[in-house]
Amino acid sequence: MTLRSEGAMAECETRTEEARIAALFARPMTQYRAGQCALAAKALFFSSLLGPGPRPILLGPSAFVLWPRRHLGLHRREDWVHPDGMADCLLGLDAGSRGVRCSVVPIDGGPVTSSARGWLPKAVPRAGFFAFDMDPAVCWRLLSETVREAMARAKVAPSHVLGMAASGMRFSLLLLDEDGHTLFAVPNQDARAAEHAIKLSDSQGPAFRRRTGHWPTPISMAPRLQFLATNAAALVTQAASALSLSDWIGYRLAGARLTSPSQAGATLLFDLDSGDWAWDLVDHLSIPRRLLPAVQESGTQLGGLIRPAAEALGLLAGTPVVMGGADTQCALLGTGAVAPGQVGIIAGSTTPVQLVTDWPGPRDESRLWNGHHCVPHRWVLETNAGPMGHTLEWFAATLYPGSNDGVARFMAEAARSDIGAD
Repeated sequence: MTLRSEGAMAECETRTEEARIAALFARPMTQYRAGQCALAAKALFFSSLLGPGPRPILLGPSAFVLWPRRHLGLHRREDWVHPDGMADCLLGLDAGSRGVRCSVVPIDGGPVTSSARGWLPKAVPRAGFFAFDMDPAVCWRLLSETVREAMARAKVAPSHVLGMAASGMRFSLLLLDEDGHTLFAVPNQDARAAEHAIKLSDSQGPAFRRRTGHWPTPISMAPRLQFLATNAAALVTQAASALSLSDWIGYRLAGARLTSPSQAGATLLFDLDSGDWAWDLVDHLSIPRRLLPAVQESGTQLGGLIRPAAEALGLLAGTPVVMGGADTQCALLGTGAVAPGQVGIIAGSTTPVQLVTDWPGPRDESRLWNGHHCVPHRWVLETNAGPMGHTLEWFAATLYPGSNDGVARFMAEAARSDIGAD
């Protein structure tokens, strides 16, 4: 029998974890084209809409649709195309850092119809160089426009919409009062909580890394709430809920204040292993527990579309609304990256690179982020290749000054370029 010291055993376990990660990264990679990224996985639909059955079910605005037709009893095209010639469909909403969009996804695998609107955060110089606000009223108005426009383009009646879900940027924060009024709203660019993040990092960085899978950063919910407690205590006192942008859209759609693991995992307050709020960390930071919403898996039915939302979107009240999730993880689902070892590159405003795993992953000295996939019992390890989308927009604006479709023109010209051209 061989005896090993605790240090040697720990080193062996660390090496085993490193070897496992290296092997996973060596497997084939799934890459999603930059030109398609804005449409990736904007429609989520799970069996919770139609009763018990296999999950998850994927519908995305890509050319393919994964759909368990036998579970639905749909074997022929006539089963899901009505006498009026319209096919049943799903709606996917998305709100990112540069725009909002809606995709209409026919369940028969037909062409996806989309509509989009651009929007930008508003700089707040008085709050600091890296301070940005967002206007949720503008977001809701633009989403309403995209839903109506996409439905009109697809020539689909509201009665043919089987369900809908929303994805949204991570590291956003909206504080709501008891009546649902927005008290504070910032996008993922806002870094006014830098001082509080640095203090957390210096004093407890490794502890947060082990528990949550993230190192303290200015864009995380925890330091932001600390910043507000210091500089705008009345807002925190008045607030009843702290939501991400996709959570807020879900609230506007169905009236339910809930979050998903993929969004909660980016708050610095979510236990990576247990899949629930790290209440001891919440209490340690003096964050009111009431602010943190209950956690539901992506695909869980939130309820029916409430009447005010139905009127704004031009849809039928009662249309099923299901939990979406973080935009990157939903895009990962849209690429088909759901099995351990698969990697998705999501070329949006920035370029997250996520590896799917079946375990939470190592959290020692790793420089990667750990988080939850939007697929149950899956996690992700994440790095980022930088601001690809922002760079592309800057380059297109330089080449086509004053153009409203500079990126599209740039991509079209690039597509006509010979392979290997300088």
